[in-house]
Amino acid sequence: MSLWGFFDWLAGRRVYANCRFDKSFTGSYDCFINYPHYHYDPTNLYYMPELHDCTVLTDESGEYMDSRKSGADEVIEIGNFGKQATKQDVDWHWDTVYHDEIEKRIRRKWHYQINSVRVPLNPKKPLLFIRVESRNRYNPKFHRGYFPNPNWNVSISTFFAIYNDKATIRRRQLEGYA
Repeated sequence: MSLWGFFDWLAGRRVYANCRFDKSFTGSYDCFINYPHYHYDPTNLYYMPELHDCTVLTDESGEYMDSRKSGADEVIEIGNFGKQATKQDVDWHWDTVYHDEIEKRIRRKWHYQINSVRVPLNPKKPLLFIRVESRNRYNPKFHRGYFPNPNWNVSISTFFAIYNDKATIRRRQLEGYA
């Protein structure tokens, strides 16, 4: 997702990312990408009139589009945004650990589905490459590739500068414990 946004940024498109607000970080946001971008709140996607001919990245989308909240106004509006995004030439990328946790009217409207697998699987070992499996909505067969492509002869560490691969865990404050 971060890489697709990076390619769009290189092509001159505006990129939006839902980085977490946190005053302890430079610029007051805990950013998951390191290239220029604009911040937004996923619950306001449908009401952002300037969204056209751009790229929108929604990291950890399960927090906003959880199927258990399918009747909530914010989830309905995100679904409405998803239906309209393509008409406005908006390239919307969202990720989640478990696809089936996303509200069904959103998770069923994808154009492309991309699965990525770390090689080797053990996160304590150095990352060699990422196996990428993709398919479009009209073809159920996944196509497999590798990033970076072994023919490129480029180390994957070259690409680490575009995103932060160590996520900061944010826990919600419980009432009475603030």
